Amino acid sequence: MDEILKIRYRHGEMTIILENFFPSSQKDLKKLLKVIELDEDHKDELIEQATTWISEHIQTYEQMSKECANKYVYHSDFTKYHRKKEGLQKNLKILTEGK
Repeated sequence: MDEILKIRYRHGEMTIILENFFPSSQKDLKKLLKVIELDEDHKDELIEQATTWISEHIQTYEQMSKECANKYVYHSDFTKYHRKKEGLQKNLKILTEGK
């Protein structure tokens, strides 16, 4: 799985480290989508790459949340993974549905 999104456009390029960018605010995600649109030759591939990465990490954070709950791990750890999962789910919805 590719952890880096490379966006190339007419006057430059942008590299997004997915782990650092997601979960993101709706505002930041919409800005990213505008930049992705500039890479006309690869925009569908870039959105698919981000969607795949998010989907895989939703599953990872879901599993981590369950492990924390099953082991009675600190509430803060469970909350951290749960919030990341929820944030990624919102990002995924925006990427796939455009809302």
